[in-house]
Amino acid sequence: MFGLLSPELYLHFFLFLIATFFSWFVPGWVALSVVKFKTVSLRFLLALPTGLALWGIQGYLLGYAHVRFLTLIYIIVFTVLFWREQKSKRFDDFKKIWVEIKKQPWWLFVLVAVSSFLQIFSHVGSGLMTATGLPFYFVNSVDGVMHLSYIQELVKNFPPQEPGAVGLPLINYHYWSDLVQAELIRVWQLPTIHVFFQYAPIVISTWTTVLFLRLISYLGGSRKTQLVALLLLTFGADAAYLITQVLHGHWGPNVSSLDSGVTFYFNIPQVYARFVFLASIFLLTKWWKERSFKTGVLVTLLIASLFGFKVYYALYAVFGFCFVVGLEIILHFISNLKKKSVVTALITTMQNSKFSLLLVGILAAISLAIYLPVNKAAGGLTYSFFEWPHLLLSAVNIDYIDWFLRMQVYKAYDNTRNIIIFNLWAAFLTFVAVYGTRMFGMLPLFKTKNEHMKKLFLFFIPTNILFVLLGLLTLQTSGGLNIFNFLIVPILAFNIFVAFNLSQLKTKIFVPFIVVFALLTIPRSLIQLNLFYERYSTSQADAVISPNELEAFTYLRNQEAATVQTSMENYYNYQTPYISFMSGQPTYIGGVSMLESHNQPTKERVAEIKEALTQSDSNLKADLLRSLGITYFIVPTSEYQKPNTWLVEKVFENETITIVKLQ
Repeated sequence: MFGLLSPELYLHFFLFLIATFFSWFVPGWVALSVVKFKTVSLRFLLALPTGLALWGIQGYLLGYAHVRFLTLIYIIVFTVLFWREQKSKRFDDFKKIWVEIKKQPWWLFVLVAVSSFLQIFSHVGSGLMTATGLPFYFVNSVDGVMHLSYIQELVKNFPPQEPGAVGLPLINYHYWSDLVQAELIRVWQLPTIHVFFQYAPIVISTWTTVLFLRLISYLGGSRKTQLVALLLLTFGADAAYLITQVLHGHWGPNVSSLDSGVTFYFNIPQVYARFVFLASIFLLTKWWKERSFKTGVLVTLLIASLFGFKVYYALYAVFGFCFVVGLEIILHFISNLKKKSVVTALITTMQNSKFSLLLVGILAAISLAIYLPVNKAAGGLTYSFFEWPHLLLSAVNIDYIDWFLRMQVYKAYDNTRNIIIFNLWAAFLTFVAVYGTRMFGMLPLFKTKNEHMKKLFLFFIPTNILFVLLGLLTLQTSGGLNIFNFLIVPILAFNIFVAFNLSQLKTKIFVPFIVVFALLTIPRSLIQLNLFYERYSTSQADAVISPNELEAFTYLRNQEAATVQTSMENYYNYQTPYISFMSGQPTYIGGVSMLESHNQPTKERVAEIKEALTQSDSNLKADLLRSLGITYFIVPTSEYQKPNTWLVEKVFENETITIVKLQ
């Protein structure tokens, strides 16, 4: 763990770049040799996300096969293939890429750099050592530390266990964003905390931004379209502040924000899923045009990998893909039916569509192989009408009490008409509160001659409708209101449609409209960025691991594998398994809040620890903790010094922390 001014921080970043080149980029580049590209720069941009997905697949397969050492062979084989191809071409591909790069205006590079930095600003400040300890900011003090503990566990073991609950398998959670980082760390010996907070975000945010702009161009967008898209990617956010301004006469910066460009990196699985999903969109359009079976297989691999990164993106991609394939089959059948009998038409249609159906079968098989071993107990969805709208309008958020009072009256008098009207009103307010100006992309109102975009209409529009309805009408069995992800995933498509909708306005209308549009778009993000800056500049971290704690954790890291535990009164460890990550050892129970959100059993373990610690007899207390397999117990030094509290061997002590050894 290094400070911001430590040379080692930057030396390891250079090593990280080398690692991603050989582990992600090179395999992706080689795999994309099966696809025909008009420009080599597109192959270059797709190589990193494609290789990232393949890196996850190899980590998953070799991990379950208990042959993780073969990862080195994986890297060597792809590197040899890459070298042979480029040597035969005298590296002409990269010369062409450099020529294309030089053609781009300098200000575009500046905008990409600024956008990428603003997207990760909330994320990169955590995990940098300071004189007062190791700080974690915002939700990363909980969620980020959980990911660190998962990465560390995946470096050591596969299949992984819950680092906060030794012996429990890590299930009911999409952990591939942690897996791909863990594989890099395992092979290249990189610092976990800096890969997660600094290195990977810098690379992925920059690459995602460039890839997104290239997608806009690929779909027929102009430079003006790209700039609108970049505005939304960076600053796009909710507009709940407008509702609170109208209702209460003040802006509501504290209203829950489900998604904004400057907080997107708080949800790391979503970051990696979006990156791979963007690549799959390009490859899907290639497959639709060329019908190459090899390209189709590559598409299915990328889409199936999304079940490991973020299941909501996976379901979105699968539904869109299957909808387009299914619609094509139906249209072919109707066309054949005009000339042939039903049976003959059906047989002919199946014969003509056999490769498409085979790809659907391959996609289903790989997706289930990735999803079921980890998520088979995750549960599904239950019908629950307008839970998210009700939450957003409640007193803790927008505080639209009048809506609830009126609905009570309408329901009491069975006023169906007004019930429908007010529910539609609630849905509209939800869209404003969640999407803000991105609502303008809920429907594509622009004209296009681009064949890729026309095909994507069939992919995006039905899937967007389905996901919005699922977000409004369901709850997740194990995660409850986590169904907000159904509302978030379509935002990428909305951003694309908004950019095209606005860019086709006439110049006289476009300029004033885009000014107003920008003024409505950026307030939430500016408020958030200002908050991030204030918290960083004044070192107001949400959690800080003190030097005394770091000293104690260093001692535990240097011990042989053991189970560590602390009191359940340690609220931070109750929230997230920080002791497991910092000590490099599993705990008997920690990160209870996270475990419960993943539908994992916790009550019995919590009760066992509490029962042991309530014993007045020190020997009985120690015996009960030993019986749970706990080797080291962390207690405050002030508590240890109380008479007859801990009559067991003390192996470490400083001003605030004492560690006793039970085994």
